[in-house]
Amino acid sequence: MKKIVLTVTLILSFWLIYLPGQASNTFPFQQNKSQITVVYLVRHAEKVTANPNEQDPDLTSAGYARAQALQKYLQNTPIDGFLASPYKRTRLTLEPLAAGREISTYPAHGYAALKKLINEKYAGKTVIVAGHSNTLLDIIETLGAAKPVPAIADAKYDYIFKITLRPGKKAKVETATFGTPTS
Repeated sequence: MKKIVLTVTLILSFWLIYLPGQASNTFPFQQNKSQITVVYLVRHAEKVTANPNEQDPDLTSAGYARAQALQKYLQNTPIDGFLASPYKRTRLTLEPLAAGREISTYPAHGYAALKKLINEKYAGKTVIVAGHSNTLLDIIETLGAAKPVPAIADAKYDYIFKITLRPGKKAKVETATFGTPTS
């Protein structure tokens, strides 16, 4: 009986000391239902294509310029997380914007893992994800939004998608372009 009283006392003490102002019907670790998570999604910038067998090419000069254009496009947007597939072209695309902050890696085709990472680590925050022409639309769908365009051409590098995630609501996607227009 003493153990039960001690356990109840500890639980009540936790509630009174560590959770002041919490509503009595709210579990302390429950995600705030009003949290809005924003995911910016871009394709890596222009890559070197001189060697078609190269699996991890560098960016071209136009690619480095696009990475700078991305930094300028989002310069006034607070970004909480930077996520790149495990290829140098995605990381290099985000480096000017990250400005020395950590760029985390996600599996290039690990859409469910990426969604879980965003939901668990970045809920209520703003992140940017750099992907590939053949992954962006699948990522958008995995996050719960409809494809905003039917396909992304291999020569198309200027899309930026903004996906807004609200708990209990359908994800919303907006499409824009940045940097030098591509065909």
